[in-house]
This record gives sequence, C-alpha cells and structure tokens, in this order.
Amino acid sequence: MDTPTYEFREAGFIGSKLVRCWLEHTDLIIEFDGKRAVRIPYQDITGVHLSNRAHGRNEAMLRVHDFRCRVTALRRVVEITNRSDPGVGLPFKYQNHAFNSFLQELHLRLLPFKDHVQFRSGHRWYYRLALAAAMVTAILGPLNLASYGNRVAYGIAIFLAVIAASLFAACRLRPRYYEPTRIPPELLPADEDHRGVLA
Repeated sequence: MDTPTYEFREAGFIGSKLVRCWLEHTDLIIEFDGKRAVRIPYQDITGVHLSNRAHGRNEAMLRVHDFRCRVTALRRVVEITNRSDPGVGLPFKYQNHAFNSFLQELHLRLLPFKDHVQFRSGHRWYYRLALAAAMVTAILGPLNLASYGNRVAYGIAIFLAVIAASLFAACRLRPRYYEPTRIPPELLPADEDHRGVLA
C-alpha cells in the first residue's frame, strides 16, 4: 500500500512552521516542523470534523474559505488545512487538490473503523448560541417595538433581520453527520489550487 503525504505551512508566532502528514498502513502521522511527530493509529480515531470558514479579507476579495479537518483520537486532536502560510509578506497558498486527495484517502483508511468514528460537520455550541439568540429575539423583540414610537416599521425590520441572521447562522452551524464514502461537496474546497492575498 502506498503512503500518501500532504504538507502545509502553519502560521506561527515567528514565521511559519511546516506540517507534514502521511498515511501509513495502520497510522496517521503528523510531523511538526521536522521535530515532533505524532503517530495516531486509525483504530484510536474517534472523530473527523470537517469545517470551512472565511479568512478575513480573502472572503471579500476572492470568495476564499479555509477548509479544515480536525482529527480526534483519545485525548489528542490534530488539524489539517488547505491553507498554507509561507510567511509574513507572502500570499497564502490554497492547496485544494492535494488537500482533497489526502482527506479522501484518510476517509478510506478509516472505513474498517467507521462504527466508532463520528464523521461530522458543524459546531454544537455555536449552533445552540445562534438558536438561543433567535429565541430571545423572538420573545423580547415584540416587547421593545413600543419604544420605537412612530418608527415601528424600522423596529420590525431590525427584529426580522436579527431573527433571519440568527436562523441563517444556526442552519450553517447545525451539526451534521455524513458517510465516509460520501463526503458532502460543500465540506471540500473547489479542486483547483490558487493564491490568496497577503498575510
């Protein structure tokens, strides 16, 4: 069996650090800056969490998202991302093709253990906070409309906008589970590499 590898540079306090990941026959191995290697047996992995988020100015300029894979095994958590940070003053690199290939192979290696691995997306706590914000607004919002006086229409517009924004956030953050052989397309970046704006 071959040994797929994937490398990216992670932003550090001074410069960036090389993170190298590879898949051996029985283990996922992640090496940080050539110094410390973490060996995670596939049978110890209990969770794979996929997520994406807009990265600052990139979202406005290039519609770019960072895609992340968080692997949980017993008390250990490691994160793999499609964004590589070459260092201050250099544009980010988005290694989408290699990231997708590596993730798909990781999911295939975990198939024999899928009964005790949670493959999911979303964020439980942020989802609950967004739902709570919508509920509080729905309950307290109408009570405050009288304070707008002759600008009730303005108050109603704000009320509806806050509820809509909270529900939109809740839908986006809702925890979802997926099959390792069918990764939802929205959890993987477009399969083309490109550069972002300056760090």
